[in-house]
Amino acid sequence: MFTEKKIIESRGFISADTPVLLKIEHDKYDPEKLSCEMHLLCDDKGHYNTFRGAIFGDEFGNLIIKSSGEEHFEITLRGIGGYSLRDKKADLNIYGYDYAISDNPIENAEHIYLEVELTPSGILSKWGSRTLHYDGTIELKDGYSDEIVWDMSIGNGKAFVRYTYEDHKVFDNKATIQIERPTLFYDIDVSKGLVSFKSVYMVTV
Repeated sequence: MFTEKKIIESRGFISADTPVLLKIEHDKYDPEKLSCEMHLLCDDKGHYNTFRGAIFGDEFGNLIIKSSGEEHFEITLRGIGGYSLRDKKADLNIYGYDYAISDNPIENAEHIYLEVELTPSGILSKWGSRTLHYDGTIELKDGYSDEIVWDMSIGNGKAFVRYTYEDHKVFDNKATIQIERPTLFYDIDVSKGLVSFKSVYMVTV
């Protein structure tokens, strides 16, 4: 099995001034299996009590960590369903997270472009054939259009399948793997009623 880990590490604060280190890890192509741990970065008893009480999240199981860097972004842990606590380390069971959503407004924007990659592949499967040639060429023949397009009150959406490629080795042999990525793409026209929004670097759920 080919796998590539995505790791996020960020220092920040919970409950205004309690310093923590957050580490989230998951497979790049399977964000459903999340590993999340949070460390308290001080020995103060008051901060420890705050840390212990905060890891439940709010009434919806969500917890916000504000970054300690100059970017001032937030990471929101979604759906905390359980945890284990040992000393100053908490292992959290979460179903998703929002990463680096900034409070900085985007001025004079006309369009928002949003791309969502789906897991697992096969969700947007269609009839077709694939021919593999000795020189590495892959020929795809589909029975209908590659894209599904629809209109919305604030823009339009599109569903299609794209591919990414990664270099690997099979023993001592070079290999390039092709990875199918079902994708939803939205073009949102701000003039049609979406009056304000924040800049988003990456969101995973």
